[in-house]
Amino acid sequence: MAGDELDKEPRIELLNHFLEKRIAWYSDYVESMPRTEVDVDLLDDLFQNMLKTVWTPA
Repeated sequence: MAGDELDKEPRIELLNHFLEKRIAWYSDYVESMPRTEVDVDLLDDLFQNMLKTVWTPA
C-alpha cells in the first residue's frame, strides 16, 4: 500500500517540502486543463500494437 514505508526512516524535510510543493502545483495544473473526451478503444489498440511490436522477435 502507498506510504507503508513512511514510518521506517526519518523524513528528509527539504526533499518532502519540495515534493509536496511539486505535487500541489501539478494537481492545480491538471485541474486547470480543459476536459476532453478520450477514445479509449483507440488508445487500447495503440497500446496493444506497441506491445506486439516490442515483443515480436525480429
